[in-house]
Amino acid sequence: MFEQRSALADAAPSRQRLVLEDYFLGPTRAWGIFQDRFGNLRRQFKVTIDGRWDGRDLVLTEDFLYDDQSIDHRVWRIRKQDDARYQAVANDVVGLASGTASGSSFSWIYDFRLKLGSRIVVVRFDDRMYLQDARTLITRTRVSKIGIEIGQISMFFRKS
Repeated sequence: MFEQRSALADAAPSRQRLVLEDYFLGPTRAWGIFQDRFGNLRRQFKVTIDGRWDGRDLVLTEDFLYDDQSIDHRVWRIRKQDDARYQAVANDVVGLASGTASGSSFSWIYDFRLKLGSRIVVVRFDDRMYLQDARTLITRTRVSKIGIEIGQISMFFRKS
């Protein structure tokens, strides 16, 4: 069963600090996989991301290319609330995404409209981001439906 943990309770201490509006400014490339709850690889993808910061909002434009050649386009508008808290909206997100930064880590929790064939299913994403160095970020995401984990996403970001 999916257990909600406190944001970043399991993050290891680090001297680095992840500041979203700094890391995602300009172009970023990413790639990742989705595994079902049994560990079976279900999907692979690549993402190009362009980030703009206007002093208040970080706008991330993401273009996904999946291994089956399908594509997705998502635009995030992320508003910094204070030094540690962020809120965001995006075209596939239901309501607001809420995020918290802590040192080199960041946590997002939000509900997401996931396409499954011809259906749309609302699932919960629990993202954990970990800055490895100034150019590399790793994200692990638990995907759940009604509190039951249905899969995980592993995603790797790299600045040019």
